[in-house]
Amino acid sequence: MTMKDTQESEPPVYIKLNRVGVTGIKKTIIRKKDGKYNVLLADIKVFIDLPSHKKGIHMSRNLEVTNEIIERAIGPEVEDIELLCIAIAKTCLMKQEATRAEVEMRADYSLPRVTPVSKMPTQEKYELIAKAVAWREEDDVKVRRSVGAVAEGLTVCPCSIESVQHYVNENFNIDKDIVAKLPLSSHNQRGRGTLIVETDEQERVEANDIVDIIEDAMSSPLYEVLKRRDELKVVVDAHRKPRFVEDVLRMMVKGLVEKYPDLSDNAYVTAQQENFESIHRHNTYAEKSGFFGEIKEELTGNGNNS
Repeated sequence: MTMKDTQESEPPVYIKLNRVGVTGIKKTIIRKKDGKYNVLLADIKVFIDLPSHKKGIHMSRNLEVTNEIIERAIGPEVEDIELLCIAIAKTCLMKQEATRAEVEMRADYSLPRVTPVSKMPTQEKYELIAKAVAWREEDDVKVRRSVGAVAEGLTVCPCSIESVQHYVNENFNIDKDIVAKLPLSSHNQRGRGTLIVETDEQERVEANDIVDIIEDAMSSPLYEVLKRRDELKVVVDAHRKPRFVEDVLRMMVKGLVEKYPDLSDNAYVTAQQENFESIHRHNTYAEKSGFFGEIKEELTGNGNNS
């Protein structure tokens, strides 16, 4: 006796759905970059669209495709996990009656670092983001891929430094030029930056570069372990590079343009910065998104853009 395929039956209401699928898929992925390995525990989402005449999608097919492609990739090492996203999205289109498929992966991963003075080796943790969207266009399949990262750093408030400079100048007999060079106190906070770049299928942006761009935009990187000499270096350097949340975001976007000047104009950039304030109960936030060509044009406008 053949069981009824409930998903193919008539829905109660004929409305097309944009994204239907599964979330919270956990898979181990081995990423190899520059001869070094990262074992990633990826959190995966897989979606397809659903036509109005179908009651539901075959959820198990999305899971089968994800399992099949990732298990196939575990043998040879994976350098770009967005390639796994592309493969899953394309295969879902083939195996389901869908016109659009979307796959997103997020995973914590670590990069080797050394402390600034003692040169101790450390491993610093970041979040890796990868995504692919595939859709049918006549007899062809088009793809957009995204890669991004989340990184944290130290930010120092420029306004407080100016206030302290004013206080010192008013209350102490010290040459103002010397005061201007001193790493005076300020309130500082941990900031979290996110940078995601979406491109056509054949273009590639390196995730490790994105981490570097985010960290460079901050007043200072963070380190899991610091000796006293390292700690002094971090604090002094950060106070010599004070930045508002808005400054960090702008430097992040500028850093991307400088690192990838030949990126296609239709690449889409999403940049976000959140600072976890130390003397306030609230946090501060800034965001910039737009096409790469437009952002480059803004940067070449020398501050004349409104």
